Amino acid sequence: MSSQQETIALNALVELNEMVQETSYASMSKFFDQLFAVYSAKFKSAIRPDSIEPSYTGIHLSKNYEVGDFSKMIESFRNNQKIHPKYASQILEDSIQLFEKLPNVRECNLRQSDPNSSGIIIVGDLHGSFKDLYYIISKYGIPGHKYNFVFNGDFVDRGPQQCEVLLTLLYAFLLNPNKVFLNRGNHEDLSINLSPHFNPNYKKDTELKFDRYGLYVFNQSQRLFRRLPLATIIENNNGLRYFVTHGGLSDRIDLEFIQSPSFNRFQFANVNVNYRDDAQRIKMAEQLSDMLWSDPTNSSKGCKKNTHRGIGALFGPDVSQNFCARYGFNGLIRSHEVRTNGVTQDHEYCYTVFSSSYYCGGSNQAAVLILGANETNLKMKSFEIRPFGEDQIEREKNRLIRGFKKFLQNEKSQLLVKFQQVDYNSSGYINIDSWARIICDHVRVRTGIIIDPSHIITLKDYLCPCYDANYTAEYSSMFKNAEPQQEQIEFLKLLFNLIDSNGSGSISKDEAEQAVNMINKTFSTNYTSAFITHMDANRDGKVDLREFYQSFLKAYNL
Repeated sequence: MSSQQETIALNALVELNEMVQETSYASMSKFFDQLFAVYSAKFKSAIRPDSIEPSYTGIHLSKNYEVGDFSKMIESFRNNQKIHPKYASQILEDSIQLFEKLPNVRECNLRQSDPNSSGIIIVGDLHGSFKDLYYIISKYGIPGHKYNFVFNGDFVDRGPQQCEVLLTLLYAFLLNPNKVFLNRGNHEDLSINLSPHFNPNYKKDTELKFDRYGLYVFNQSQRLFRRLPLATIIENNNGLRYFVTHGGLSDRIDLEFIQSPSFNRFQFANVNVNYRDDAQRIKMAEQLSDMLWSDPTNSSKGCKKNTHRGIGALFGPDVSQNFCARYGFNGLIRSHEVRTNGVTQDHEYCYTVFSSSYYCGGSNQAAVLILGANETNLKMKSFEIRPFGEDQIEREKNRLIRGFKKFLQNEKSQLLVKFQQVDYNSSGYINIDSWARIICDHVRVRTGIIIDPSHIITLKDYLCPCYDANYTAEYSSMFKNAEPQQEQIEFLKLLFNLIDSNGSGSISKDEAEQAVNMINKTFSTNYTSAFITHMDANRDGKVDLREFYQSFLKAYNL
């Protein structure tokens, strides 16, 4: 097997892996994520960094925001140096103050505000990929100087330098707040930033970068994320006008309502919420989820539920065309999905741009879109920046394969039936071609993602024992469960003991209600204590540690 064959095969898994991780956002595992979040405050308090220790050896930044400090900061990030948490906190706090004053939808109109600008650069998902952000700044200049910039969400989660990416964008915004635009993405979300499905998640990255001050930086980041605008309308000197938002559209998007003062984006720490008794908040949550989570499709007209993600919509070419005609746009620019060349035109009126190359172990290119000041169309510019070091490439590859194996384990019951149907001797072995075809057909039916059987065959030795002598795959060995990490087990015990407030060794209905109330207050959700009935395997009206542990394993498919 050549390295090129393996690279092509791994690329085929990137989209599937991302979708499977994000689908968990609406699953039972989300409930455990939120339990972890509300009770973790009992283990660690947020400490604000008020001074800089004499032992600190990193760069120093002035109180004012200056080009020289910006350049100094990004060079230190490029060399894997950390800045002091006091500087990080100050950048976040100052940004929050400015974003609080901004509307839900900002406008970048070159004719009215910046006729001498060279144009507008639209940057897609970065996901902590500082190497790509550094390249973009090196090529097109400090954001807001030669070009205006729109950064279209998903700044954090998954990548190795999430804090560095976010702080760079915020510093650029503070330098040029009228020329640098940041839209919220679906990963600027409390629940996702805490989820163990994204490795590392943003919560973990703040702890790694800022140690005991990490929780304060994380909490300030969440305040910031709630204040980020939801979209930017861009227009050049020739009157070309585009609507830029992270995910996309649905046929129920009401731009007048989104732009109105009654739409309060600040109240949504997380997007996937269900307000049963508040029609106004239900409508806001629907609009928000559709803008941040939706995907374009060419397979049908109109809109349908985005079952692959469990949230948002799949919108056809007629939806993007009608939206643009209604509001006078030349097109929709969105991000949210990885693209082989970093950019695609999905519909006549819809473009996708993704700006993280070698994403999640793949070898995709990144891209930016450029709306020149006096141009009559968009320009697409692709590029790729290899990860720093072969060890990082190997780690990302292994993570990608682990994610695919976990998906297959979750599909065990259905896949086993299909494998056994062609295992005529009940031997536990089937022809490799049949094995790969069954997997690809199942992936297509379950997710809509098309993977060629040749890609599965290329990766066969990572997935289960295969024997070239008789060209068979030992399919039953695919379904050995992964083990939870020891730190998860220890935290689970601590969590159980905290919920079990009277130390009885079991969680009662009253204790369950208290835990649920804490989650609902923090995340504006509407859980009920009925979760105890799902965990109570022996139906004795309470949950012991073994039942709690088994429910955790089931929630995360471990």
